Amino acid sequence: MPVFHSTTKSSSFKLGLFLSLSISFSLSSANSFAEDSLDSMSKAMIYNNRALAEVNTHNYTEAIADFDKAIALAPKMGVVYNNRGLARYSMKDYTGAIKDYDESLKLDPDKAYTYSNRGLSYYNLKDFKAAMDDYDKALAINDKDDFTYINRAQAKIKLADYENALKDCDKALVLNPNNMQAHTFRAECLSQLGKYNESKQDYDKALKGKNETLRTIYPEQ
Repeated sequence: MPVFHSTTKSSSFKLGLFLSLSISFSLSSANSFAEDSLDSMSKAMIYNNRALAEVNTHNYTEAIADFDKAIALAPKMGVVYNNRGLARYSMKDYTGAIKDYDESLKLDPDKAYTYSNRGLSYYNLKDFKAAMDDYDKALAINDKDDFTYINRAQAKIKLADYENALKDCDKALVLNPNNMQAHTFRAECLSQLGKYNESKQDYDKALKGKNETLRTIYPEQ
């Protein structure tokens, strides 16, 4: 599950799904929202943070209501749209999630995690090419995230592009050798390419992995 962090960083929530966590507020950050009062910004922060607690307890309807209030108070906080998108995604409202990620990216176009999140929503709508396009954009901003590589690998597997999916799994494992999802996807790629002995080795590694390395769950198939 996510850990508390500032909006400049995100943590994995589901398979490559990123939740921007509790927002720290200061007078200096308020300067970028000159048209919003300090009081409104403070309240927006509180609604956002309470919504995050609701997300973590799977109370998504309540979370969305609080994100709505935060956005009404501070409509230029892109991170809140990202977080509301996550709640919509968790309710399987993938189209609604994409709309929120679109708004987030209009305000914060340099957030790799939002592109990655939007890619997952496209993936679940079975638009695998659009998903890969978003993963490409995410990795152009931050090429050090192992989960985005395995997200892209899974989209490539759906398109039967096993060679390039294998390369993404390799990159993910360079970044995080304990990513058991990467071992599982790589094993699938190797099997599809007829490399059964190598595939078995990856499945063996995945089975031997510690539970704490399995930080994610598969998106819906």
